[in-house]
Amino acid sequence: MAADNPFMADNPFASSSVNGTVPAAGPWNSTGGAWGSNNDSYTAPVAADVGGTSSVGVGGGGKAGGKKEAELNKREAELSKREAELRRLELEIRQNPGAKSTKNWPKFCPVLHHDIAGEIPAQSQVPVRRAYWAYLGLILCLFWNFMGVSALLITDGGEIAAWLWGAIWMVGGVPGAYILWYSRLYNASIKDSAFGYAIFFAGFFANLAFSVWSAVGPPFLGEKSHTGYISAINRIGDNTGVGVMYFIGAGLWTLESLWSLWVYKLVYRSFRGHGMSAAQVKREAAGRAASSAV
Repeated sequence: MAADNPFMADNPFASSSVNGTVPAAGPWNSTGGAWGSNNDSYTAPVAADVGGTSSVGVGGGGKAGGKKEAELNKREAELSKREAELRRLELEIRQNPGAKSTKNWPKFCPVLHHDIAGEIPAQSQVPVRRAYWAYLGLILCLFWNFMGVSALLITDGGEIAAWLWGAIWMVGGVPGAYILWYSRLYNASIKDSAFGYAIFFAGFFANLAFSVWSAVGPPFLGEKSHTGYISAINRIGDNTGVGVMYFIGAGLWTLESLWSLWVYKLVYRSFRGHGMSAAQVKREAAGRAASSAV
């Protein structure tokens, strides 16, 4: 009966050996259970490399983000450079407090302190120096304009009014231009003041308009006191020498107008490059008004 019982023969659960042979270690027969022996090592799955696919779907955004980040880094570097320059200037002033009051301009008769290389931050020196040349050009134009009206007075003694206006343009224009726009730009560049830049733009626009007016020399409102083209044409018939001087003056006024227009754009680009805006000008103006009221 026992031999006929199918459940009594070759019972795989009765012994660890089958036909006297120990089965090879396997996932179900080792002492470790279903997961193998205790000595079997477990290998963690290798993480998929997503480096090559990280940019999928973000190509355009990645480029835009990188460009914006580069601009922010550039702006931060410029601000750090400006702060370092201001600290250097402050240190020099503290170490040499009398340097600021040293009069060194003009060289033949010093009445003002002027030092672009020593006082103006490096990133603002180019527009300030170009504006300085515009100021020197204005002085040349006013001087030649006065020479022209003086020649006119010599040839025609009745033109005293034109000579007086020419003298007023020169005597009032040289210090007026310095106060109204050049010194404004000079100090605004040192202090990084948006309000100072705004005053410069207003004064320099008036200077540009005056230069264009003088270059044209329209036949009204003191036409003879401006050595412009129309004035030169009217003078050349009366006296060739005076007419030539007026034509030279018209050429100088033209160069001054073109140079001033370029300087205006250059300073405005610098103004925007420093992160300034009309809103900042209003805030500084309001702050100055509040300080004055207190």
